[in-house]
Amino acid sequence: GVEHLVVPCVAICEGVLHGALVPASEFGTFPEAWTGRPVPVLHPEEHGQPISANRPDVIERNTIGSIFNTRVIDGKLKMDLWLNTQKAARLGFGNLLANLEAGQCLEVSTGYFADDDPRAGEFNGVGYQVIHRNIRPDHLALLPGEIGACSVADGCGTRVNSKKGSFAMKVNEAW
Repeated sequence: GVEHLVVPCVAICEGVLHGALVPASEFGTFPEAWTGRPVPVLHPEEHGQPISANRPDVIERNTIGSIFNTRVIDGKLKMDLWLNTQKAARLGFGNLLANLEAGQCLEVSTGYFADDDPRAGEFNGVGYQVIHRNIRPDHLALLPGEIGACSVADGCGTRVNSKKGSFAMKVNEAW
């Protein structure tokens, strides 16, 4: 009974992010683990430190949706973001959803926990100091006005829905 805007998204591409190699073999082992994870606007923080988005207070104050239909295709973690239109409006993010519905791209950023494997190397000409292993998803942050580590220019972010020829669709159309 609650309207959602369904937005296709590429959350992460295999590559080097913030000096760490993020292999598809690691984020692609259990892509379904992203299902149901929260979609906050910006990464949640407390006293300037990153925190989990899976806390009731974070979910209440800036989470506007959830992740579904996660899959890995060609080294990319793809998913559908189900964004609650009523909650987004109530929290002051109505314009953000209007922009998505109008076809604007939006930067995103994965929030996850990982084990650092301290191995330096190079991937596609980019150096790294560690490899992220055993990736455990926490959230996917929407980044209005910011650039993600895996940016739209890198192939990440919200994407055009090829079926509709527009950027997003309402839940009834998604089914």
